Amino acid sequence: MENNPPAEAKKEALTDRLYGSVFGAAIASAVALPCDGRDAAVLRDNYDHDREAKKATFLDFPRKTGTRSYAPNDWSGDVDQAVLVMRAYTDAAAMDGGVAPNFERALAARVKEWTSRGFPELSDPKGEADSMTAAAVLHPNYLERPREAASEIANSDALGAAPMVRAAPLAILLANEGAALSAVAAGVTHSDRRVWASAAFLSTLLGEIISADAPTPGSVRLPASLGRKLLPGKEQKTAFRRNLDGTETLEKCGLEYPDGSGQVSKAIKAAVWSLRQVLRKGGGSPAFFEDLVLAVALCGRHASRYAAICGSIAGAAVGFRGLPRQWVDGLANAAWLKKEIGVFVRSVAEASAPPEEPALPPEEPALPPAALVPN
Repeated sequence: MENNPPAEAKKEALTDRLYGSVFGAAIASAVALPCDGRDAAVLRDNYDHDREAKKATFLDFPRKTGTRSYAPNDWSGDVDQAVLVMRAYTDAAAMDGGVAPNFERALAARVKEWTSRGFPELSDPKGEADSMTAAAVLHPNYLERPREAASEIANSDALGAAPMVRAAPLAILLANEGAALSAVAAGVTHSDRRVWASAAFLSTLLGEIISADAPTPGSVRLPASLGRKLLPGKEQKTAFRRNLDGTETLEKCGLEYPDGSGQVSKAIKAAVWSLRQVLRKGGGSPAFFEDLVLAVALCGRHASRYAAICGSIAGAAVGFRGLPRQWVDGLANAAWLKKEIGVFVRSVAEASAPPEEPALPPEEPALPPAALVPN
C-alpha cells in the first residue's frame, strides 16, 4: 500500500513541532541563564544601555564564556531532567508490563544517577538539581518508593516548577496518558499535587499546540480540565483556574517579583501568556521566538526556568525549522540532544498501548482512573 502524502506531511509537521518544543526549552534556558537570580530593573537598564551603545549584551547568544557552573551555551538542569524523562520512558517501554507500571521507578533511577554523575558522555560532573529533587534522591527508600519518599521530605520548596520543564516531552503522548505520566514524573520528587497538576497542564498544552495546524484560544481547555482533575478539593481547583487569568502581560504574570511558594502559579501564567503571544502574533518566525525568550529572560529571578517553559511553547508553535538558526547552531550539545529526542520518538512509536489507563499518583480520597477523562 502506497504512503499517503498528506498523512506523511502531517507526521513530519508533528515531529518538527516536537523537536521545536524540546529545543525551544533548551535554547531559551541557555539564553536566560545569565539572568537567574537577578533583578529585572537592573537587567533591563543594563541591556538597554548596551544596545543603545551598540555593545555586545549579556543576552547575545552563543557566548564564549559559561555561567556559574554551566559550560558556555549549556542549558539548565531543568532541561537535563526532560532528557531523563525521555530516557525513563524508553526504559519503561522495554520492561515487561508496559510503560505505565514501570515509569515511576525507571525515572527515579535515572534521576538519582544523574544527580551524582550528570551525563558522563558530556563530561558533566553531576546534575544541577533543584532543591526538592536533590533532597528526594537522598531518601533511603527513594528507588523503591520514590513518591512516598518525596512526600516524607516535603517542605515549602515542594511547590517548585522544575517538574513542568521535566514533563514537557510527554506532550507527544495522547492527552490522558501524557497527563498521567506527567503527574508521575512530577511526583517522584515533588509531593504537592499542585505541582503534578501544573506538569500535566504544560505537557497537555504542548500536545494541543503540537497536534494542531494552528492553536486557538480553545487549546487551553483540555489542559486546564486535566490539570484541575488532579487536584483534591474545590479550593485548589478554583485557585488553579484563576492561574489562567491575568496573563495578558508579563508584568501581570509576576515573573520579576519574589515568589516564595508562588512559582507554580507564575509558571502556569507564563505558559498561558506564551500561548497568547502565539495567537496574537502568529508565532511562526525565528524573530518571534527570539523576542519572546528575551522578554522572559529580562524578568530575572527564575529566568531560565520560566524561559524554558515559554520557549517550549514558542518552539512548538514555530517548529524546529522556525527556531533562530544561530541559536540552534550555538547551543552546546545540540547534536546529542537531537539524538536523544529521536530515540524517544521511536520508543513512543514502538510502544504498545498500555492494557489500562496509566495510574495516577495516590491521593486522599482515592482518585479513580476515570478522573482523567475530560467532561
